[in-house]
Amino acid sequence: MGKHHLVLGSMQDILSGETIEDNHDNRYRQKLAARLLEAGYKRQEIRSNIPLILKCDEKRARIHLDFLVKPHGKAALLVRYGPGSIVTRRTPGRAAALLMDAALLLATNGEDAELLETRTGTLLSLGLDKIPPPDSLPPAHTCEQPLTPDMQERCHRILYAFEVNDACPCDDAVCHLDTEEQ
Repeated sequence: MGKHHLVLGSMQDILSGETIEDNHDNRYRQKLAARLLEAGYKRQEIRSNIPLILKCDEKRARIHLDFLVKPHGKAALLVRYGPGSIVTRRTPGRAAALLMDAALLLATNGEDAELLETRTGTLLSLGLDKIPPPDSLPPAHTCEQPLTPDMQERCHRILYAFEVNDACPCDDAVCHLDTEEQ
């Protein structure tokens, strides 16, 4: 199947320096990476394009998360980008943030954003200009109870439903895995 992105050429990734495909989604991701750097995060504190294996019954799939900010080596902020309504990013974003043990979720369509507390879903602020600086991030969830196996399974199911089952058939960012490839 063909890609659903309009490829405009190539561009340099602001975090890694690698050459990546120039498309509308990557342009937004690069702007988000620049905003994280402007907020005071160091390149080495920002992981991008993080693979995550999802398990739903016998099914397996690999998706990629946009950005995970880890000052001091602890997951603090997960950034989930997707075009369209930000509201559609909340539930799968929180599920991903819970699995990554990130205290905060920034759900964004590249134009606007919502900052949410991961565990409760409490809306903390609106707007891309509200990305919290490193010194204002809450501590990682290490002192809280880890996710129960039941909660982990729920997060996997939510992400599988939103990111795999609801993916565009021509989207090559989702990889269905055979059970032998685990």
